[in-house]
Amino acid sequence: MLGFFRSFAKSRGGLIVVFLLLGLIAVAFALGDVTGLSNPAGPKGAVVATVGKQKITDTQVREVIDRFITQARRNGQNITMEQFLAQGGLDLAVNELIKSAALEEFGNDTGIRVDNSVVDAQIANTPAFQGVDGKFNQDQFNRVIADARISASALRDDFARERLETWLLDSPASGNFMPAKFVAPYAALPLQRRTGEFTMLRWQDAAFPGEPDDKTLAAYYNANRAAYMIPQRRVIRYAMVPKDYFATRAAPTEAEIADAYRKSADRFAATEKRTIRQLVILDQAGANSAAAEAKAGKSITDIAKARGLEPRVFDAVDKATLTKASSAEVANAAFAAAQGGVVGPVRAQGGYAVLQVETVEKIPAKTLDQARAELTSELTTAKTIQSLAALRQSIEDGIGNGQTFDQLMQAAKLTPQQTAAITAAGINPDDPNSKPDPALAPVVQGAFGIDPDSQDPVIVPIDQEGGFAVAAISRVVQPAARPMASIRKQVRDDYLKSEAMKVVRANAEKLVGEMKKGTPMAQAMAKLGIRGVPPKAFDVKFGDLTPQAGPQAQLAFSMPAKSAKWVQSPDRQGYFVVYVATIQEGDARGNAQLMAGATTALSRTTAAERRESFLEAIKRHVGVTRNEAAIGTLRANLLQTGIATR
Repeated sequence: MLGFFRSFAKSRGGLIVVFLLLGLIAVAFALGDVTGLSNPAGPKGAVVATVGKQKITDTQVREVIDRFITQARRNGQNITMEQFLAQGGLDLAVNELIKSAALEEFGNDTGIRVDNSVVDAQIANTPAFQGVDGKFNQDQFNRVIADARISASALRDDFARERLETWLLDSPASGNFMPAKFVAPYAALPLQRRTGEFTMLRWQDAAFPGEPDDKTLAAYYNANRAAYMIPQRRVIRYAMVPKDYFATRAAPTEAEIADAYRKSADRFAATEKRTIRQLVILDQAGANSAAAEAKAGKSITDIAKARGLEPRVFDAVDKATLTKASSAEVANAAFAAAQGGVVGPVRAQGGYAVLQVETVEKIPAKTLDQARAELTSELTTAKTIQSLAALRQSIEDGIGNGQTFDQLMQAAKLTPQQTAAITAAGINPDDPNSKPDPALAPVVQGAFGIDPDSQDPVIVPIDQEGGFAVAAISRVVQPAARPMASIRKQVRDDYLKSEAMKVVRANAEKLVGEMKKGTPMAQAMAKLGIRGVPPKAFDVKFGDLTPQAGPQAQLAFSMPAKSAKWVQSPDRQGYFVVYVATIQEGDARGNAQLMAGATTALSRTTAAERRESFLEAIKRHVGVTRNEAAIGTLRANLLQTGIATR
């Protein structure tokens, strides 16, 4: 799956928008109308695939891709058509369209249908369509599908296809029975133990060649020019608008503070909070008995415990809160009693309540002066957020109207800044002391995420509280190799290391060859005159194998007993030579934990394989034909025309 698909899941559209635009699964049908039902004349465009009786056209594929990229850009994902195609987006879109069409055709052939009530339930249970009360909200539903640019009927079709896919593909893949004899060898792998020894032949241990002349260095430099390339650099113009940009200008006036105080009269009025312990008993007689015990001094907790019940504690609640949590009758009784008093039985939900008032806290009213600091902070924050949002909207409108970076700066009264020619890592290669500036990281990422030929400014978020930056590319410096004269010492050092590594590799090969004759490692090194780290013994279980164990340990578990091999070290500092002396197989048949873990892992693998196998069988059943020529033409057209403006 494409990396930007995963990052898009963090955007603000809600679960359903993520589903619609992230997966590119059945929604492609809804957006592109693969079946052609909405057009009696059939789908338009060149046919890229035929699935049963359905035809998938290049127009439909383009619509899906255009909608995805457009929506992703709206949510801050700077995706170009080139990036989308380079990461396999076209093949993914076509394959998912084919899969969904095949499942629909198979459902039609076999009479498998998704009832409307199933779709209704799925829509009602989708969090993105629910209001603050957790229930389905029609207005919220309308807003979300409008933002996703999909009709209600198309959405219903999509949910039906998604459920059909679950029924057809997930159910056949759900079996997880694994015979113990099949699982045991895999479960025993962590117990396998290997012993032996290894050494490392470092490039520093090799005899260095003579000092290279200019001709030799020039030849090496030209052959390895790519290693000395400076990546593409960009000069970025930008202006930062941090979260506190308007803080000093957003201080509320006295009139605003007074108005906020008046509107929050209930909030700053005198109030009383109580901690109340409540026991609810089904029948009134039992509640009368419990109340009598409580009034006699027995704790509510002990009374409840004796009856196998659990009391409920309302901690520091006001009367309104208690009313919502219980009832007006319970709240009135509880707030009429003195501290330590027992109330009840009182009619309550589920029976009769016995209440004990444990604490009473009287909170005096706050005057305007006492509430001033709190209100000032709240109003400042609110005005700051509003000002940031208004400025951002103004800049977005300006970008939409084709304004240049300079025009945006002038209109917004922002002070632009400019970077040096920096790489995507935020480094200026011409400055040896250059380091990435963490504060500029979002700006750099945003500027390197757009087409290098683009003159359009972009807005990038720089914090979680609404701060943003406006950035534009001022100049692009194409990749180029550093002049050899400026890096002669580096080229010389690289050449010497390269020649030394050749010697070390030859020594590793000689050492392995000698050990295959039966010569122990230390003796073979002495015999051949090979310098290196003194041989070291190892005794490792596969279950204890970690990245920290090193490549020599990894190599050991790919070798038979009584064998030797060499491998280059990951840091390219030399070569490991490994000898495996013994292999001790494990037996996991009596280890329930290992057997269970292996069974689970194998079940996941085989389930995925069964799912794919069944899908391929469905495709063969309905008949699928891909038009590779049309797909190739579509790819070329997408690269040429890019994404449509929406």
